Amino acid sequence: MTLTLNDLQALIERGENQNVEFKSEVTDEDVRGLSTDLAAFANGEGGRIIFGVEDKKEPSGCVLTGSEKKRISQEASKCRPPVSIELEQIPFGSKTFLVVNVPRTGVVHSDDRDRFPVRVGEITSFMDGVLIVYRLSEKGFLSGRAGPQLTLAGTDTMREPLPQSESAVFARALTSSELTTRLEALRDVGLVVHRSSVLEDRKIQDALGDMVKKGTESFEEQKLVLDIIRGVLVSGTETEKQVVKRWMNTLVKIAISSESAEVARSAFDVLEVARNKSAVDVLVRWITEADDPKYAALAPRNLIQNVRYYGLYGPIREAMYAILEKPPSEEVKKRVSAILEAARRST
Repeated sequence: MTLTLNDLQALIERGENQNVEFKSEVTDEDVRGLSTDLAAFANGEGGRIIFGVEDKKEPSGCVLTGSEKKRISQEASKCRPPVSIELEQIPFGSKTFLVVNVPRTGVVHSDDRDRFPVRVGEITSFMDGVLIVYRLSEKGFLSGRAGPQLTLAGTDTMREPLPQSESAVFARALTSSELTTRLEALRDVGLVVHRSSVLEDRKIQDALGDMVKKGTESFEEQKLVLDIIRGVLVSGTETEKQVVKRWMNTLVKIAISSESAEVARSAFDVLEVARNKSAVDVLVRWITEADDPKYAALAPRNLIQNVRYYGLYGPIREAMYAILEKPPSEEVKKRVSAILEAARRST
């Protein structure tokens, strides 16, 4: 159903609930991790994510640059199985509301971190084993009605080899001398990495490996490569994950030394998803060495919301205690305290 501005205003006035969530802008920070919200709505009764609404239900609209729909669709493709979505743009003066419609589905979805989210009132929670079984029963999987479709999201049964014809096209494009060609190829590989074993193809493996080790022409290209690597760590085969492990030392260097805070954050995120304790060393370097503008751009507190899940809470806490023992400057103390508080609240 297409929403009118009046329909949208009525939704905004009712506020966030089990079926509606508001976001003010379509920033990288807002889009990153959106697979969790999408899977949560799909696992429940469906719902809408409305971009362009400030806190306190104030409609403000947002400015779109043209890439937002693709980035949101990429997040939907990271769910397992992928979540089907419909996107609507509703004009609002010189700005726009972007509405992501998420239907209820007949399967159980995981997010890009292999968790099974569900919407509970205004918040997103995660299902335990008992609730997953209940939801499967609710959807008919445990009564025999689902038949051969019974597949839990997040299992390797969904992995498919990349067709040879497709891998050959990707390999040529990824090694093109034209930056635009490589960027488009990386975006397309990012869409299939959650359902196909892309790094088992040697030519694609070599192309991405060269981009990691030798560097790239642009920060955008580097970030797209890191997003693919993260996707492999979340849903790749063991063979693919072993390939990625060979790149870890280079990823640490990128996280520490990249001039782009966004690229550094993406590299840290890869290390975190890999449960690699070098992520803690990177965090220490940021806290103790980054100047104020760089540290603000890195915003590490927002990157450690799931450190317990990745087994890094203990190592981070120990590293923070070690910094405080030196003792550090007052600014570093503030940073350490903020990180410890964020880690305590992590999942």
